[in-house]
Amino acid sequence: MMGQGIVLMVAGMVIVYAFLYLLIVVSELASRFVSRFDFLVAGSEQKRRTTKPHQGKKA
Repeated sequence: MMGQGIVLMVAGMVIVYAFLYLLIVVSELASRFVSRFDFLVAGSEQKRRTTKPHQGKKA
């Protein structure tokens, strides 16, 4: 009885970790796919700095 419980626990942990790994892989692939179409989104241009950065006080 105890042996079956341990086997069931290990099997459940393997299934959970496999699912989480699969979730990470699918998320990474979806991110790569969506980033290909980033140019279609309005306002996705990188904002350019219009003012000069602060130079600090010169002595």
